[in-house]
Amino acid sequence: MYRLKTAAEKLLKAIRFLAWKYFSTSQTESIYFYTFHKCASTLFSSYVLQNIKGLYHIDYANIMWTKPIEYNTPLTFKKKKYIYGPIRLSARNESVINLLVHPTTNLEFAKDKIALFFIRDPRDILVSQYYSFGYTHSLNPVKEKTEEILSIREEVQSLTIDEYALKIVDEQIENFNKLIELSSHCKQSTILK
Repeated sequence: MYRLKTAAEKLLKAIRFLAWKYFSTSQTESIYFYTFHKCASTLFSSYVLQNIKGLYHIDYANIMWTKPIEYNTPLTFKKKKYIYGPIRLSARNESVINLLVHPTTNLEFAKDKIALFFIRDPRDILVSQYYSFGYTHSLNPVKEKTEEILSIREEVQSLTIDEYALKIVDEQIENFNKLIELSSHCKQSTILK
């Protein structure tokens, strides 16, 4: 049995799959890339989503998170030639939730969309979140957002890993249930793990 040995090999396998499944035809419909925090979504965004021939990549969450302005205007989504994401169902930033996550997870919105879902073992997500949010996550260049990160860091550091997991597990279950429901309502969807 063939077993992937590294994250790089897994990423290359995903790229080959995407190239074959979605991009080997002249299909130009926009694609929505859904995931959670701590699923290698930043890596995937940087090396895959930005480099798909024929589709323009838009990462609204990154734009909203790294710019010092408040967003309150609805985002636009074009039907063709774009790949949107990562759209993290686990987002906590209010602007990202209200302007990106809620609109794109509406079942009516999703019914005629093509979507990719990128996940990993929920236990691994919880452990990775604990260490990242509590100790290693980089600070934001925007002062208010840095304060938000530091507040979360302080809260996480006050908990043991078991306490953190118990505190966040219901939210994680809710996010996975939303992903399952959303994937079943899309015109075409694929779950990558």
